[in-house]
Amino acid sequence: MARPRYLWCVLTALLLSAISLLAQVTTSPGAELLPVQRDGLYGFMRRDGSLAIPPKFEMARNFSEGRAPVRINHLWGFADTTGAITVPPQYDYVTNYSEGFAVVMKENKFGFINLQGHVVIPLQFDHAREFSDGLASVKVQNSWGFVDQSGKIVIPIHFEYATHFSEGLSSVIVKRKSAYVDKSGKLVIKPNFDWTGDFYEGLATVRIRSQLGFIDKTGRVVIQPKYDGLGSFHQGLAAFKIGEKWGYVDRNDNVNIPAEFDDAGDFDENVAPVRVGLLWGYIDRSGKITIPPMYDFATTFKSGLAGVKVGDKRGYIDHDGVYVWAPSR
Repeated sequence: MARPRYLWCVLTALLLSAISLLAQVTTSPGAELLPVQRDGLYGFMRRDGSLAIPPKFEMARNFSEGRAPVRINHLWGFADTTGAITVPPQYDYVTNYSEGFAVVMKENKFGFINLQGHVVIPLQFDHAREFSDGLASVKVQNSWGFVDQSGKIVIPIHFEYATHFSEGLSSVIVKRKSAYVDKSGKLVIKPNFDWTGDFYEGLATVRIRSQLGFIDKTGRVVIQPKYDGLGSFHQGLAAFKIGEKWGYVDRNDNVNIPAEFDDAGDFDENVAPVRVGLLWGYIDRSGKITIPPMYDFATTFKSGLAGVKVGDKRGYIDHDGVYVWAPSR
């Protein structure tokens, strides 16, 4: 797959936004609660599979900082860990809270609210992303820059595109080429790439023409662009694609797990989801199958649980493949 983000990442993003299934590692309030669906409505379960908040929302996403986005009558608001509404549904789009703020959108304008639901940065942008490292990227007309938590523009709005800060750097587009800026707005890695990803474990995926490799934080190419698909490094391994098959390499570009899978996700908790044919299962760091392929989709494990999809139903399993929440919809 000669595209900048491999299929597993795309599917995970869709799964998160559409069915809110992936558990996230966090110590904030609500970390023990996960969204579940029953009879077409969403509620929340505890990690032992018991129901904590009965299904009553049209849609719900994971908790962060003690709040979960919930949708009622086609509009988004937020609920607390008891299921009580803390921000009445009134927005067309919201993100999870990050650093005390959530992005909200109404009438195609984006701004930020605080944990109390007060608008603290007016809905004035054409797009906006969550805060990371104290800064958030925002779009005005066709250009991007960054604001601080007071709403002040601290990195001028002049980039063609900007993502968010990861490990102190953010990917931006300058004259149709990808580069990186630091928190001062300084261009620290020149626009030499056709696409760039976030930094994980000190390395970032980059694309030159149709091939992908890795750079370090100085911009030095440490793994030459030669792959048809690449994931990010997690637990020292990154998924790679050659031709139509996926495997895993280490930071020295040594193949740790041969390319024999039809798709592959990130390692976490020493296992990774992989696809064999049409079905997903899990492997360990040696490449051994730990949970046989039997799911239509599967996410990474987080805090001992992973989200899986069977047909149009979704559930959670533990590391033994035992359902903590049987697939439902």
